[in-house]
Amino acid sequence: MKRPCGICVYLQGSSRTAPTLTLLFSLFFILQANVAEAANKAEWQASVQSGFGQAHVYWGALVRPRLQGSGRLGSLALSIPLMFNFSNNEPGSPGVMLNRWSDPETYAGILETYDGVFFKDQLRLHAGALTQESFHYGSLIEQYTGRLDFLRSKSGLRMDGKFAHGGTTFMIDSIVAPRLLGFAGEISPLSAAGKDPNHRLRLIGSLAADAHAPSLQGDRALWGGEGGLGVAVFKSQRHTVEFFGLGAGLFGMGGGGHLGVKWTFEQAKPIDRVTLQLEYVLSGDGYVPGYFSMAYASDRVQRAGYAGLSQRDVEVPGGHWARWQFDLRAGRFRTGLLGSVKVGDYGTMALYAAWVEPKWQVRALWLKRHIENAAGVFNLDDATGAQLEASYAFDSGMFLFTMLSQTWRLAHVDSDMVIARDWILGAGYAFGG
Repeated sequence: MKRPCGICVYLQGSSRTAPTLTLLFSLFFILQANVAEAANKAEWQASVQSGFGQAHVYWGALVRPRLQGSGRLGSLALSIPLMFNFSNNEPGSPGVMLNRWSDPETYAGILETYDGVFFKDQLRLHAGALTQESFHYGSLIEQYTGRLDFLRSKSGLRMDGKFAHGGTTFMIDSIVAPRLLGFAGEISPLSAAGKDPNHRLRLIGSLAADAHAPSLQGDRALWGGEGGLGVAVFKSQRHTVEFFGLGAGLFGMGGGGHLGVKWTFEQAKPIDRVTLQLEYVLSGDGYVPGYFSMAYASDRVQRAGYAGLSQRDVEVPGGHWARWQFDLRAGRFRTGLLGSVKVGDYGTMALYAAWVEPKWQVRALWLKRHIENAAGVFNLDDATGAQLEASYAFDSGMFLFTMLSQTWRLAHVDSDMVIARDWILGAGYAFGG
């Protein structure tokens, strides 16, 4: 059965493409090896899709070839989305492509995803689209997502290493023009002493830095760090209950203390995994928990919860926060809800869901950067990011797809931010094993 291909990804532009091309050529040879091996196992697929729609004020057409394969070195997917402008609006006359070929991110965006496992599962590597990436309990980096705007894609990198009594994680938001870098580590000290075989006690820490964090005073370096511990007070074959406490801070902005509990439930079908995390935060002036969040990538266009500012420019007095994370995975279905409320002030929220079947798939995201009251949860206002993607495949290999979204975007280079509402409809054909 042909698997329906996902929705298209659009790209932007800048300069210095040589390192990017070197990387992509390397990935091309990896894909050749994967597809050559996968061909014997019928584990490769090629497709092409085309469609028509609107990206903000631009009417245009999409053509997107895609190739994916899996083998001994992992799984890899490459795609080249080409968007043609058929309107008379800038940035060009009708027929001019909206892709920005002078930007290295355009070429890096061809890498849709690569996943590999090495050294008997001691090292995991993910490159391409970063989606809902967190460190530890999300006090510093929480559900970071690099492709909120399908017209401005990024290909990042995450590496996770495991050793006998702990592990490390390294992440960058872009493989060609990295801005956000993160490093995390954990260790079970009693396990190293031979007294805690189940790793019930963990010491954790992480650092994150953005060398060009946006602000009204210009892009400036921003550093953050966290440190603390987690203790599993109950652990069985299916259930784990863990209490944690840590301190976190953003240098030059403020800090805070976090206390929380996390429950994890794991079993076979019908429910694979459920996690629920509840947390209390006492913050000092200027501190925002989970600063590098799902919506952080949109700070590049200086859009925070309100007033058209980046998070860094919004004055947040100290106070009390309540935070939560919920995630459920059941077979091909996944949904989750995360958010935070600053008592007496404002809140944030993200709701996501995905259902992927062999013949069809649906993915949705509802993101609120700033909520002042209950009615604001469902308002499609300037503080809202939204995505809906769907596709359906026929037995012949033909498939239909659609996409709707609202996001924050720079209309042109060095231009003002716009609230972009996009849609596209189209069809394609997939073939392979």
